Amino acid sequence: MKLPYFKLGEALRDAKWELEIGSGLDKAGAVAKLVGKTAANLGMGVMEAGVVVAKVLPAAVARQAQEALKANPDMPTEQRQKLEDFVDQHKPDRSTHL
Repeated sequence: MKLPYFKLGEALRDAKWELEIGSGLDKAGAVAKLVGKTAANLGMGVMEAGVVVAKVLPAAVARQAQEALKANPDMPTEQRQKLEDFVDQHKPDRSTHL
C-alpha cells in the first residue's frame, strides 16, 4: 500500500510566503504546519520500512537457523527439532532478500 505523503515542497513554499507577509500568528501556524507535515512523512516512512523488515525477518532468521544446524551437528535433539520446525515454517527463498 502506498501511503499518502505530504508534498513538503509546497509546505515549504507556503511557510516562506507566510514568513514574508503574514502576521505573527500566521507565521507560527505556517511553521507548525511544516513541522507537522515533516513529522507525519517521517512517521509514514518509518512505518513502511517496518513493514518491509517484518516481511523479510522470518526468512532471515530461518537462514540463520539453517546455518546453526549445519555448524552444530551434535546439537541436542530437542533444540535441533525446534530449529528444524522453524526452518520448515519459514523456508527462506530468494524473493525475501533486501
